[in-house]
Amino acid sequence: MKIMLKQYVMVQGFGELEAYFPHTIQTPPIKALLVNGIHIAEIGQAALSFCGTKYIANIGCNASHKEAREISKNVTCITVKNKATRWEPLPQETYGIIKNSVIEAIKSIDQKDIISISEPCYFSMELTEEYYFEPTEIFPWKGNFTETLATWESPNIEIGLELFNYVRSFIKRK
Repeated sequence: MKIMLKQYVMVQGFGELEAYFPHTIQTPPIKALLVNGIHIAEIGQAALSFCGTKYIANIGCNASHKEAREISKNVTCITVKNKATRWEPLPQETYGIIKNSVIEAIKSIDQKDIISISEPCYFSMELTEEYYFEPTEIFPWKGNFTETLATWESPNIEIGLELFNYVRSFIKRK
């Protein structure tokens, strides 16, 4: 069972308009990170690390739910603040919202999706214009680099996400 508390939201063009904070994954230097064609950032990375479990709820700002729904169409999205409507409840109110919504989400556990992704996993990472890849060695996995695009294949999501961190070490500023 997976319940996530997140405040970040995936960046499309470096920021969801109604986000409180941009993701650290999809902001410069990284323009996009995809796995099997699905954009992922912090929420996707965390959720996909729990493949085989049900994604029960995503707790966060309203804008964070977009990425959560890309991973699971029927995840319960619990909004604790909304920049678009300037709704920011007090901590005492937030506690009740989270508690009651999580209880309701758990009641509908049978309708929740099990997080899964097809294996092998095909990753691609694109950089913004100000950055480039400078691999200093042969990449040990099925992968390739161009100036601003890295691609790699992994047998499962865990290894692919580890390789993501390795690939980031080759990023340089122009």
